Amino acid sequence: MTKIVGPSGVVIDINHDMATCLVDAGHARFVKNAAPVVAADAPTVPVQVGEPGQPAEAPQPLTPAVPPPPEEPPTAPVVAADAPRGNASREEFAAYATNLGIAFDEDATRDEIRALVSKE
Repeated sequence: MTKIVGPSGVVIDINHDMATCLVDAGHARFVKNAAPVVAADAPTVPVQVGEPGQPAEAPQPLTPAVPPPPEEPPTAPVVAADAPRGNASREEFAAYATNLGIAFDEDATRDEIRALVSKE
């Protein structure tokens, strides 16, 4: 094992071949003495280690950066204020009949509902 020091001043003890590659690339330099060299402003990073023999905690799922799109609200029934035109959809005639308080079967056709509302 070989000790090297990086630009932050932290001394690490790593494999000799890896240390040589880092020094040759200019990312670190060899440490001549065994005493660690730490820069005064080098940040300290706390390391949390679990209890020996305890299972590791499962990683927490990431929170998506973009919230999912809201669910589409249920569509409101078509409410006709005036009598629908003769070629209006079944839904328009059904809404008009409902507004007038006329009862009709759910499976009634447009023409059947139209006939009911035209009697009024």
